[in-house]
Amino acid sequence: MQRFFINRPLRETEIFDDEIFHQITRVLRMKKGDQIILFCGDGVEYLYELTNFSKKSVECVQREKYEPTGRESSKNITLYQSLPNKMEKLEWIVQKNTELGVQKIIFFRSDRSQKLFLSDSKKERIKAISREALEQCGGLFPVEIIFSDENLESILKNKNPDEKRLFLHTEGQKTQLNELVNEEKFGIFIGPEGGWSGSEIQEMNENNLIIVHLGGRILRTETAGMCMAFGLNNL
Repeated sequence: MQRFFINRPLRETEIFDDEIFHQITRVLRMKKGDQIILFCGDGVEYLYELTNFSKKSVECVQREKYEPTGRESSKNITLYQSLPNKMEKLEWIVQKNTELGVQKIIFFRSDRSQKLFLSDSKKERIKAISREALEQCGGLFPVEIIFSDENLESILKNKNPDEKRLFLHTEGQKTQLNELVNEEKFGIFIGPEGGWSGSEIQEMNENNLIIVHLGGRILRTETAGMCMAFGLNNL
């Protein structure tokens, strides 16, 4: 059944005259009596019946509500992602990590991040991609997406004592993911295409971040966080 995320508390009767109206009438070609699911980030899904159509809007009435189980991970994951060099990679990162249940994505510029200008319209597009992925995958809670102006050093100063912070690197004493089975809250730090700089590696070591090993191959920046999220969610 088609799901739509609404970024506000839901009413008993909803009227849509925007993108949702276009989706219902032009894309899905739904008719009176058809049903949709609305959700607003409170952990509940609301079943609505389409009751009235006009040329510019559609009305629907709430018929049922329920709390789905088994869709959300018991792990709380924040992805600290160095900005990639292409918009397409950034969109992929947001879409796939939303599907995998990451709760928060923080983009920042690392020492070797290449220039990627993000206008307000591009940022809104990225958030729309996350919303559409959430609707498709059955997730219940929207991903918080932050575009930070801080560098790695500044981000590391904002410590969360409950967050186990990890980073991927090819050198040093590595930890296997199965050694973290009893942890519940994670911060994953992913470097850019050119990898971490020497000073960044030193900063992470000084802040007691854990080096994690995912095998003998070097993963792309858009792949690494996704693999980490999948692995942690399945501990």
